[in-house]
Amino acid sequence: NRQNPFHGQLYNYDKSGGVEMGLDFVVNWNILSWLTATNTTRLGRETGWSKQHYDARDNSQVHAGATLGNRNVEEVGYPLPSYRNTTLLKANRTISSHTLGAVLGYEISESKGTYQIGVSANGQPSGMDVISTGTVSSMRITDGFATPSASWSAFGQLSYSYADKYLVNATFRADASTRFAPDNRVGYFPAVSAGWVASDEDFLKDNPVLTYLKVRGSYGLTGNSSIGDFLFLDTYRFGSTYLGVPGAQPSRLANPELGWESATMLSSGIDFTLFNRVEASIDLYKNVNKDLLFAAPVPPSTGFYSYTRNLGSVSNRGLEFQVTSTNIRTSDWRWETSFNMSFNRNRIESLPGEDPDNPGKGAPIMVGSADSHRQRMEEGHELYSWYVKTWKGVNPDDGAPLWWGYLRDSEGNLTENEGLTSIYDDAMPMWHGTASPKFTGGFINTVSWKGLSLGVNIYFVYGGILNSNGFQSDASGLQYNIASMDNGLGWTRWKQPGDIADFPKAIRNNPSQSGLPSSRTLVSGSFLRVRNISLGYALPANLLSAVRLKSARITLTGDNLFTITKFPGADPETHLSSSGINSVAGVVGMRYPLYRAFALGLDISF
Repeated sequence: NRQNPFHGQLYNYDKSGGVEMGLDFVVNWNILSWLTATNTTRLGRETGWSKQHYDARDNSQVHAGATLGNRNVEEVGYPLPSYRNTTLLKANRTISSHTLGAVLGYEISESKGTYQIGVSANGQPSGMDVISTGTVSSMRITDGFATPSASWSAFGQLSYSYADKYLVNATFRADASTRFAPDNRVGYFPAVSAGWVASDEDFLKDNPVLTYLKVRGSYGLTGNSSIGDFLFLDTYRFGSTYLGVPGAQPSRLANPELGWESATMLSSGIDFTLFNRVEASIDLYKNVNKDLLFAAPVPPSTGFYSYTRNLGSVSNRGLEFQVTSTNIRTSDWRWETSFNMSFNRNRIESLPGEDPDNPGKGAPIMVGSADSHRQRMEEGHELYSWYVKTWKGVNPDDGAPLWWGYLRDSEGNLTENEGLTSIYDDAMPMWHGTASPKFTGGFINTVSWKGLSLGVNIYFVYGGILNSNGFQSDASGLQYNIASMDNGLGWTRWKQPGDIADFPKAIRNNPSQSGLPSSRTLVSGSFLRVRNISLGYALPANLLSAVRLKSARITLTGDNLFTITKFPGADPETHLSSSGINSVAGVVGMRYPLYRAFALGLDISF
């Protein structure tokens, strides 16, 4: 009674579509030669739909005791109108060597998303995907929710420069969002920056080696409102039944104190050019995020697992640099190289509550479920740090999994002695690195000769420990087809005494618990990828004039041509983010990898 992939591909479908429209109105008013006003209004509407059909001939959702006829069709539609209005007043005045600029602005936006027109039906006959009350066993139409939201911003900016050599800029903005509780909806975010073009000073002018030099720095606050709507309210879900009687049940725990997450950002940098050929930028930064928006755990007595709140602070420190050089520059040849790298380290500075094992420190927070992936937030450690039990391989004698943990005596009592154990509950959790990479970078090479050009774009990531779902799923037992699949990576399973294997003995329902979180599923996330290679040719002018063309260029590009990595899954590239106790960063599932693509293009101008 398991899924037949061929039937699923042949009979089932999941379709979706939509239309997005936008209308912009722009009014410009040149009040004076140095003073202008602009108003922009955008009206938008997005309408979408989806339809899923699970045919009775496919057994994908049938388990013991279920009937083959319990198939369904579901249709959903949703409109999303939106409105945004922005008004700007800009001034820019130059007197002698002094230039003064100012901007005043106000913006308001509103959207009213509605999920509605939901219709579902069970008991569809084979091959029928049109809902009819005469052919289904049950039908449901009452489904939907609304997500209206609004925000407004008021902001101002002042800038001053003297001879384009000394630069100062200051901004201040106030933002409000309906996503936060009424008393905390408004956030205030100032910023200031300054720059000095030192190469314009007399002591550096016309220097043949250091042809450009600029020193700059900035300090400011920014806000984050990237959460869902109504998270500060108690909400209820209607449509539930108890003993056949419809009713409502609580679906979200209120937080009347929910407010903005803020980030204090401090940076300094230097830009310089050597010999009018090599350009470089170096930046140092320190950012501190406070009042993080996070789905934090709550006591089980509340009836909920978590609620969104502001908690703790995290700092990020780093170095970024980019170097671009013109290696060859002649009438026919040109060769340019660009190289960049980024180093970042984060640290959890504070957490709410108190750690009973470390008085004076905030209480640690476990992220992830006990049977899935586990990370731990603790003061002094990095975000996305793995805190799981230590895997020690497979016992070659009996195929049992091994972890490092506490040992039991001859009577089965747990002791404080440490060693190898085959009992998952006796294994001890430990720190096993972080999903954050040590550094990332890119390398771009462009070579051109007359009308022919070749460009190569390479991206790399070093460090970072990822959790591979492929390992975890393969160890889950015999109840899933994947447990018997050969993935071509050389993984081995224990079959007989003496086997040195990657996976323990296969037992139905896996009582050994080897599929639960441990360091066995943690793998390196380092990789180097050729993201793009582009070959182009611009036809010569004498040939174009004969056919009355201004320009013509032929290009051949290839994307994601190959990747060098030790990562055992389909694709090591992932985006790190975590928003709550059930949101673990650095987990790479069985998603479809980035595809290799080729494109041939022709660009013509008349």
